[in-house]
Amino acid sequence: MKFERYVTTSVAILFGLTTLTTPACTRGAPTLTADDIIRVQRAALTALFIQREHAQQLTLWRGKRENAPTLGALADNAAFADAVPLLLPDTARLQLPIAVHTVDLATLEEFFQSHPTGWDAWYAHYQGSNGLIELTAPTLSNDFHHQSTLLIARTCGDHCRSVWRLTAQRARDGGWHITKIATLPLPKL
Repeated sequence: MKFERYVTTSVAILFGLTTLTTPACTRGAPTLTADDIIRVQRAALTALFIQREHAQQLTLWRGKRENAPTLGALADNAAFADAVPLLLPDTARLQLPIAVHTVDLATLEEFFQSHPTGWDAWYAHYQGSNGLIELTAPTLSNDFHHQSTLLIARTCGDHCRSVWRLTAQRARDGGWHITKIATLPLPKL
């Protein structure tokens, strides 16, 4: 198995291919190219926040999953205990028709410490945003090529959190479109 991973990695490096393996590095594990990752993330953010919620800008979490406001807080919950890391998209390559900002833990802490009105100040500063969004890395289903899933979480207030599991289907032209948006039930935090 180590040899197979070595050969796969060597071939990818030799031909300049960038791939992301799903969390379990097993024989025959499905992979997504960097282009596919961006396409899946673009399709997910577009379907959920631009088309469905009509956001005018997006604010994405830039940091580790364990520090993330929503998925980090749910880390001890078995329903959210998968090992899929958060993956901040390359915001320039997303090519969304709205502004995309990123926020890390230090910026978030500083913002809320310096703004006593909290989320009211957030929405005044990030007008038209729908809160702070976290994305996991998209993973391929067992069919190896045609379906991908990812989690998107949002913190939108002191007691406002949402998590969705989005399913994307690869089109014949290589693009991706969202086929399912499932709202996941959240425990009280």
